[in-house]
This record gives sequence, structure tokens and C-alpha cells, in this order.
Amino acid sequence: RGRLTVVAGEAGVGKSRLIHEYVTSLPAAVTVRWLQASPYDTSTPYHPLIPLVGGASGDQSALAGPALHTQVRAAVAAMTPSAGDAVIDPLVAMVGGRPDSDEWRSLDPLSRRRRIRDALTAVITGAAARGTQVVVVEDLHWIDEDTQAVLDDIVEVVGNTAIHLVVTFRPEYDDHWHDLDHDRIQLAALHRAAAQELLRTLLGADPSVARLRDALLAHTGGSPLFIEETVTALAERSSLVGEQGAYRYIGDSDHLTLPDTVQSVIAARVDRLSPDDKHVLQVASVIGETVQIGVLTATCDVATAPLTSAIGRLRAAEFLYDVDDQHA
Repeated sequence: RGRLTVVAGEAGVGKSRLIHEYVTSLPAAVTVRWLQASPYDTSTPYHPLIPLVGGASGDQSALAGPALHTQVRAAVAAMTPSAGDAVIDPLVAMVGGRPDSDEWRSLDPLSRRRRIRDALTAVITGAAARGTQVVVVEDLHWIDEDTQAVLDDIVEVVGNTAIHLVVTFRPEYDDHWHDLDHDRIQLAALHRAAAQELLRTLLGADPSVARLRDALLAHTGGSPLFIEETVTALAERSSLVGEQGAYRYIGDSDHLTLPDTVQSVIAARVDRLSPDDKHVLQVASVIGETVQIGVLTATCDVATAPLTSAIGRLRAAEFLYDVDDQHA
């Protein structure tokens, strides 16, 4: 039986990490579709859903006419062969194509919008007929109204499907699912004891890290992401030597300089990447939250061997995580 699970909380409290751990624990037979809203595309209709039928990146700039129809038809057939031809024109229109059927051209804009919404709902729910599906949609606080409407349609019927719909959002999202039957996980910053335990796990017990541990405890406000990223950044700058859980601090304990925000510490870590690694990471970030390795290979202007090495280094640095053997 299908289910809606809501994971809510401020930035950096571990929403994505929690879902990543859940997804990696699933049996191989479960299909996972990982979608992501973006702060740069809040006014782009259906933007988080485009990768479902428009390719991994949703970028159709190189396709037009029959080629676009062929790609959309293939994507739909791979998800749900029973969807039929009725969904093709709406989905082609969604990814920027121009359906050439007389019926589509005769529709007014509101009717076209409704057809797209119905087609997306049909494809997503229809895919569950082939087996259990986990559909993750992250960062609903950046979602567009058309995607919201599709999710509302899916939520209405999810209990009659084999879909586990998992969504994440921050407190500013207008959550109107409170009265529905669903699971809710409300995450918050770590309380002091839990933050101390995380810092002990990351830093270890060497006396040299004691003052740093206290400073991080006060500075990060219990945000697990802020704590982890700051420790990683200090290790990359060689202020911490050794390995995770057994570090020694060799910086100036009397003049600790810590980043103001988690965004600034991540930006600083990205700046320290090599040009090749930074290029690969930037291309991956444009593709989306979940990246097909094949698409990344085709998109990056980097030879196969250096690209493989770069992906390996980005994984080791935890900029990329494996979702399965073909996605990161």
C-alpha cells in the first residue's frame, strides 16, 4: 500500500542524509525516482518533474520535432508501457516541444495545462503497476504551482498505489497535508548532548581537539551538516591531521577562524577543488540532484579516464554520493 512521508526541517538538519540512508537500504527491486526543486526555477512549470520524461537533465535544447517525440515516447514506455498515446502530446509540450496533432492545437491554455497535469499523474502512478516505486521530491519550498498540483493529485490516490512518496521541505513551505493520513518526520538541530557525540565521532578524543570541539559546539548551533562540513574543511586545510575519529588539531587554538554559515564553508571547499574536479561538480549540479553517470560523461568535455578519476575524488570528498550503480 502506498504512503506519503513528509520530512521537514531547517536547512542542514539532515533531511537529505536521512533519505539517502533510507534509499540505500531498499531492495534492488525497488525503483527510486529522485527529483529536486531548485531556487532558480521556481517559476518554471513542472521543472522538478521534467527529468521523468525528458531525460536525466530535462535539457531538450538539442531536440525538436520527431526526435523529441521519440525521446518522450521512449521515456514513457520505460516507465509505464500501459500509459498509451494520450499522454505523449502533453508531455512533449511540458518539455518545450510543439505537438502537431490537431486535437492539441485546438485546446485552450487552461485545457493544455490540465492535460499535462493528468498525463504526469498517469505516468507516475502507472509506473507503480510494474512494482514498488519510491518517488523522492526534495525542497518543496522552491516548488512551482504546477508541480504542486501534480503532487496533490498523486497524494489523493497514493494509498491505492505501490508508491512511497517522500517529500522534504523547510518551515517556510505552505504545507497543507496536515489533515491527511501520512507519516511525518520533523527534524531539528541536534541538542547539546547529540552534537557533542557527533563531534566526538568526527574529531576523536585527542586533547588537541578539545578547544576546537567546544568552539564548534557553540558556533554551529547543532546543525549536523554545518558540523560535518566544517570538520571536513579543517581537514582539507590541514588544520586537522590524522583520520576521521582520530584527528589532531595543529592550528592556532587561540585564534580559531570558523566559517559564518554552512553555505560559506561548502563554497570554500568547492573553491579548493582542482579545476577538473570543479568543472565536473559544476556540470553535475546543473544536471540535477540525481545524476546519471552516462549523462555526466556525455555532458562533460573531459576524457573518460580523467572523468572517472574526478568522480572518484568527488565521491571521496562527499560532494557526490552513489544512489545506485548508474546514478550519483
